[in-house]
Amino acid sequence: MKFIIKKGLDLRIKGFPSYALKEISLPSVISVDPRMYKGIKPKLTVRPGDDVLIGSKLFFDKNNPECQFVSQHSGKIKDIKFGERRVVENIIIEKDGNNKFMDYN
Repeated sequence: MKFIIKKGLDLRIKGFPSYALKEISLPSVISVDPRMYKGIKPKLTVRPGDDVLIGSKLFFDKNNPECQFVSQHSGKIKDIKFGERRVVENIIIEKDGNNKFMDYN
């Protein structure tokens, strides 16, 4: 297989990609980083040891309380890591594998 690139570098790639699929295990611990969302000041609604479901509120924006951030996995809050000046760096969720979700009806 030969690639022809009209603009830029001409890469001489030898060989072919492997077509074998690998099975990987899903992680048992998930981390949510509120710093990824620019312009918000997170206010936590959970504590270590709390049980959360998919759709449970983890934190909200102090300046805009209608802006809420929810859990993508069900499990237990294992730890909450704080940085300098008590800035929330990570919310660590230990998955339970049940994928239970909130019922809003």
